[in-house]
Amino acid sequence: MRQVRIPMRDGIELAADHYAPTGGPVGTLLIRGPYGRRFPFSLLFAALYAARGYHVVLQSVRGTFGSAGTFEPMIHETEDGADTVAWLRQQPWFTGRFGTIGLSYLGFTQWALLADPPPELAAAVITAGPHDFSASIWGTGSFTINDFLGWSHLVAHQEDPSRIRAGIRQLRSRRKVARASGESPLAAAGRALLDERAPWFESWLEHPDLDDPFWKPMRLGAALERVEVPVLLVGGWQDLFLQQTLEQYRRLRERGVDVAVTVGPWTHTQLITKGLATLTRESLNWLSVHLGDAPTDPR
Repeated sequence: MRQVRIPMRDGIELAADHYAPTGGPVGTLLIRGPYGRRFPFSLLFAALYAARGYHVVLQSVRGTFGSAGTFEPMIHETEDGADTVAWLRQQPWFTGRFGTIGLSYLGFTQWALLADPPPELAAAVITAGPHDFSASIWGTGSFTINDFLGWSHLVAHQEDPSRIRAGIRQLRSRRKVARASGESPLAAAGRALLDERAPWFESWLEHPDLDDPFWKPMRLGAALERVEVPVLLVGGWQDLFLQQTLEQYRRLRERGVDVAVTVGPWTHTQLITKGLATLTRESLNWLSVHLGDAPTDPR
């Protein structure tokens, strides 16, 4: 594994790890997310695929885990994804074609890339990845507080230096989030819980109108009309993004895109615990066929 710095158009650099295959490469994979580049992502999406012949670039998005800039959820992913692909083209080891993989936010970054698909993109595996974040937050007409206050609390503290302290905080997080969710006004309660380390949360509260231009960078429905590459979708029946996963499948299938979907008895977090074996098997198969060297689709 080699650490690299990838330049963006505004001059900042994003941190990434490059995993090279030990033998002849069969393709390249790009993974972009905010949760760091260590376990479990280093194992599930990097070492595992490098061992099967892929060059893997695992990148931390802007403002997270060594990447410069400020983390503003979903805001910069379209431009930063395109700039990362521009860097990828210049690498002497690049195989000329690449795929993407990842779940949740790592799925959103894939839709951001698919909003203007680069010609080298050959396949995508999107697990519980929303294409419209505004619909996830305000789509029911009321704010989805528990999920996104909890997520904001997690992200705000995920880089705390003490792992023990971070572990204790995570154990207490659910209780704290539940308590804050019942307080009023919500913005003040959220601010007190997050200690001003997640300013995006309050900005989400301040924009309940889904037609507000504020949400434009987070609404990537146009990507569903531009996708041409084979896409594997994976979701859970109890996942908070299930409706978007099903919508993605319906719209891609109606357009004649090579798309498949697997939905199992999992919540969002169970996709990489109870659902891990299924997710890994189907992801490897899909990429082997559409990016690697497998002759036919084993599904």
